[in-house]
Amino acid sequence: RPLARAQKYCPITGERLGDPTMGVPVKITLKDQAVFLCCKGCKDAATADPVKTLAKVKELKDRAGAEGHRQGKGGPRP
Repeated sequence: RPLARAQKYCPITGERLGDPTMGVPVKITLKDQAVFLCCKGCKDAATADPVKTLAKVKELKDRAGAEGHRQGKGGPRP
């Protein structure tokens, strides 16, 4: 779960991982790296172009990390 939270969004659809309407994220491995998808339907698209998918995952993790730093303990900063 911590890995899915670090990624935060599906690299294929952009849907938030763990959204109640989508259910539990689907975990796949691309080039020895865990990738989380919003649903099984995204698996074919994710595996069709692993390099593109992994680049998107990196972008999502970087963005999620930046959001976490801005919010900190006191909530969002102005």
